[in-house]
Amino acid sequence: EIFPAGQEAGGAEDKEELRFVNFRDKGHGWKDYRVVLRSAPSGDPASCRTLIEESHHRNPYMRAFLSNLCLRPSCYACRLKNGRSGSDLTLGDFWGIDRISPALDDDQGCTLLLVNTPRGEALCERIGPRMELSEADLEKAKPYNGGFSESIPVPSRRRSFFLVLETRLPLPRLLRTVETTSHHLLPLKIRLARLFPRLATKYF
Repeated sequence: EIFPAGQEAGGAEDKEELRFVNFRDKGHGWKDYRVVLRSAPSGDPASCRTLIEESHHRNPYMRAFLSNLCLRPSCYACRLKNGRSGSDLTLGDFWGIDRISPALDDDQGCTLLLVNTPRGEALCERIGPRMELSEADLEKAKPYNGGFSESIPVPSRRRSFFLVLETRLPLPRLLRTVETTSHHLLPLKIRLARLFPRLATKYF
């Protein structure tokens, strides 16, 4: 089992043939991870070129994801939180490792591994020699890792995000529109965009 904060719903990505996608590239470290997309136009890996390499603070798709706008509906009401999945092991990003165990923070990311059952313990003992393991206090980790115990509230602008998405605006402008337009004006903008798509791409 993996306990993410949420899973992207799909539909918000630009459609283009890709050869490589890294949602969280750590070439610049975990604290400044990047969204990296590469393609090989001729189909030859040697011709691979970088289409996008942006910090998660700047990339519009990651900004929408981190704002919880484009998660799957089930992520807002997950029934498997707090160890209710019945899994033997639970994996997740160990947020807060820099405060709980600073010596383990190498800025390349750290995994939180929960052993839930005797079978999970046996598996952990079997693969343990191939990993660097260190025990941590789960109660100290929980405050930094809400994905384990809490579902994410539905953002008030989520519905608007997907309605504006239907207008086929480029994602940076779509996100800016949803973030900056008042709740009262946004439905009007969406209706106008559907009636006059060319104007929408110019004035949104």
